[in-house]
Amino acid sequence: MSFIRKHYMADPHFGHEAMLRFQPESRPFKSAEETDRAIIENVKARVGAQDYLYILGDFAISKDDAYVRHCFNELPGKKFLVLGNHDVDRDGSVRKVLASLKWEQPPMHAMSIKDDGGFVWAAHYGHRVWPGSHKGWWHFYGHSHGNLPSFGRSRDVGVDVPDMGLGPRTFQELTKNAMQFEMADAAAVDALKGEMAAILPPVRGFSLSVPRIYWDVLQTTLREIKAVIDRENIAGFQVTKIIVDEDLLVIRGDYSRMSSGTIPAQIEIEDIIRFAEMQAVEIWRVNTGAAA
Repeated sequence: MSFIRKHYMADPHFGHEAMLRFQPESRPFKSAEETDRAIIENVKARVGAQDYLYILGDFAISKDDAYVRHCFNELPGKKFLVLGNHDVDRDGSVRKVLASLKWEQPPMHAMSIKDDGGFVWAAHYGHRVWPGSHKGWWHFYGHSHGNLPSFGRSRDVGVDVPDMGLGPRTFQELTKNAMQFEMADAAAVDALKGEMAAILPPVRGFSLSVPRIYWDVLQTTLREIKAVIDRENIAGFQVTKIIVDEDLLVIRGDYSRMSSGTIPAQIEIEDIIRFAEMQAVEIWRVNTGAAA
């Protein structure tokens, strides 16, 4: 018996000419038909006849039912559809041509999938929370064409996302890099917060929680700042803000209560912060393959 694998993708938009304008980098073709052939060939190269192919919405835009059937029949594997906004009519019913296709089960608005020892909540739209999110479940979504950043164990699986390569990917491929963007261990965060209490606001809601890939940079930066404060035996400095937005690690401090004689120390602290922010950009570039 051959080994069955599961593959995921969203938003093929078969027959959608406008996607050539909306997504010129991922769809550098002259026509929708040429794009569709590329997607289909990528699926054929990755998906076996007995594999499962989960399509997370917006299967086809074409109004030509025969063409929609052709695209479906060209795709290998046992196919499942999670409904997207382009897969339903205005009254919310599944488009007749899609309902008539031989899916492994009737199309649904969301589904839970067991894969590689874990669980996936598959939906067309990205969620902030999802069933099992507090138990380590993953969430795969589409719709946003790479414009909605991952949150926790969630990610966009639209074919236009750069690491999707205009086709489906497996659970292992999809989660390999995403694991690095999980938040740092809560116990380690609490320990660092206690260690750095002298330079942090005495506010219960102030958080040091950042994605794991930035954790070493953050704790090193805070310890270097505290070392300057301790070495110079000065008071008054306080970290007021720590924000992460993809490649941006933003650290801000309040120097207003420090005396004028501490300006050299203030400059040293600012240099430490600037270096940390530069490191964060490089970490993001390395881990995502983004252009420098």
